[in-house]
Amino acid sequence: MRDSHAGHCRPGTPAVAPLRVTADTVALDVYGENPRALRPLPGLPGGRYTLTFLGSQPVLATERHHNPWLHLDVPDGFLFYNRDGVPVEVTVRLYGARKAQRTGFNLYYDARGGMNNTRWQWIDVGPTKVFTYSLRLDDALFSNREGYDFRICTGGSDEDLRIVGVTVKKLAK
Repeated sequence: MRDSHAGHCRPGTPAVAPLRVTADTVALDVYGENPRALRPLPGLPGGRYTLTFLGSQPVLATERHHNPWLHLDVPDGFLFYNRDGVPVEVTVRLYGARKAQRTGFNLYYDARGGMNNTRWQWIDVGPTKVFTYSLRLDDALFSNREGYDFRICTGGSDEDLRIVGVTVKKLAK
């Protein structure tokens, strides 16, 4: 286990689908142009990423050498200031890593009572395969406390993440 993880990004802590915006689910717009979609926020400190293509598929690639975060904004019309405590599931689809337990991520998010983070999630091996990881957030507030609703954090990873898609889904209480 490596100890070079930045800030709240540390192990041990708690093909692009068509754009979907429904009553209970919002999906990532990799271009960041649809205000009703989940959007990356490149203007925030550390919010560096590259939009690239694998074949015809757009992929967001993190830039771990510059800063290990990809900031995302949940549309306020979908869920904002979640006082009712509606749990959400964040699903991240990305290409696999080259080596086991060397690349991973967690979510650092705007929660009731302050910022919170999920457990560290190692990425499965398979650089040409897409893997899906779902993380349940029972305390997500999404009030843009630090200028974003959540960020994908890759601190200390050996590789950049190659993100194919992200969705946020409201769950039943």
